[in-house]
Amino acid sequence: MAKFLLHLFQDGGCDYTISCGEAIYEFEANSGDEIRRQIKERIEYYGRDEISSVTLYEITDNKSQIDIAQLFADADEEEARIEQEKKELEEKRLLEELKKKYPDA
Repeated sequence: MAKFLLHLFQDGGCDYTISCGEAIYEFEANSGDEIRRQIKERIEYYGRDEISSVTLYEITDNKSQIDIAQLFADADEEEARIEQEKKELEEKRLLEELKKKYPDA
C-alpha cells in the first residue's frame, strides 16, 4: 500500500498565519481509483468551492536525516569570520588613536 500526502490550497488564504489557506492530509491507497476517492472526499470535506488547487505527493522510503548544525555551518563560519574582521579593524583603529594620544608610551 502506497502512502500519499495531499496538499490543498484555498485562494486568498490570510496573511497572518503560516500555512493559512492550506491543509495537508496523509492517506494510504492501493489504486488510482482509491487515490481519486480520497482526493474527492478531502475536497468535499472543505467544500468544492473553497479549494483552488491540490497537489499530490507520493511518500517513498527514501529518507534523509538533516544535520541542522552542518546545514548552517558554512554560513555560521562566514558570519563569525566577518565579525572577527570587524573586531580586529576596530581594535587597530583604537590602537592608532592611543598611539597618537600617547606617543611616548
